[in-house]
Order: sequence, then structure tokens, then C-alpha cells
Amino acid sequence: EHATEDQLPMYISEFYLKIHNGRLNGWVGYTLSWSDRILPEVNFGRRYFFRWDRRHHMTAVAMYKLDEAWEISSTFLLQSGNAITLPQGRYLSVNGTPINDYVAKNDQRFPLYHRMDISIQKRINPRNNFTSTKQYWNLTIYNVYNRFNPFVINIDNTTTPPRVVGIAFFRFLPVLTYSMKF
Repeated sequence: EHATEDQLPMYISEFYLKIHNGRLNGWVGYTLSWSDRILPEVNFGRRYFFRWDRRHHMTAVAMYKLDEAWEISSTFLLQSGNAITLPQGRYLSVNGTPINDYVAKNDQRFPLYHRMDISIQKRINPRNNFTSTKQYWNLTIYNVYNRFNPFVINIDNTTTPPRVVGIAFFRFLPVLTYSMKF
């Protein structure tokens, strides 16, 4: 007998620590979770990890106010890779067409995902009659250490054996923004 999707347990444990000490603010959050499925028509009725199963997820944020005009901040993100189904081998069909052989559903994972972003913000004194207006320049560097974090994984069947190819977006991205709050 197979469990239905709503009968499957999901296990989650979360921890959160907030820091507020004068000019320094920040937090660390960590989630440990399991999410799997059993469906008769998928994976021969055996339990498999759900696509969005992320065993570990941690975020650490620190913000430091240098003075009334300047603030620096940093964010570090670390998480397990998503579950993925990749071929375990390849064979030729009767007419000679290569066919990928998939053994189990979501039995492998994307690589561990991690990155650090840093930011420096400058508050500008308004030069107009709107004294309540706050203006800011902000320079953010996304993925400071240029980590290759694949967002998509494809199989290149033009090579023997087939090759796994990861595609990553925004490996290192500086962003300059101007904002106004009233």
C-alpha cells in the first residue's frame, strides 16, 4: 500500500538569532528540513525527494552603521542543492538512437549553493524643500567571491559519455542604485 501525498511527514526545524548591539545589527537563521513524496506512478512507487527539498538553509546578515551617513552590510547564504534526476547511463535503441537511462527520481543534487553579498550605503542630505525626503546611494556587490552556482543543469548528449553542464547567472554583479524615500 502506498501513502498518499498528504500522509507523508515533512520535518522542519528552524533556529533564529538576532543581534542588536549599538551600531551593529544582524541575524543568523538556519532551517533543517526534509520533504519527500511517494506516488504509485512515480519512481516505481518508492519514496523520493521532492524537487524543492533543501536539507540545509542558512542566512547570516550583518549591518554596521559607521555614522549618520554611511552604513555597510553583508549577507551570506548557504543551502543544499535542489534534488535532480540525472541519467545513470545510456544505451542505443533498436534504430541506433541514444537513449538516456534514468534509474531513480531525484536521486542526485545540485551542488551546494553559497554566496556572499556586500553593500555600502551613503545617505545624502536633501538639497530641496522636502526636508523629510531621504536620499541614498548604494553600491552592492552580488556574489563577491564569484562562486559558480548553477541555476540550471542540462545534459549534453553530443559527447560520449554524456556531460552534465551547469548554467549560472550573475556570478559576480556590482549594482549601483539611487533611491529616495519620503
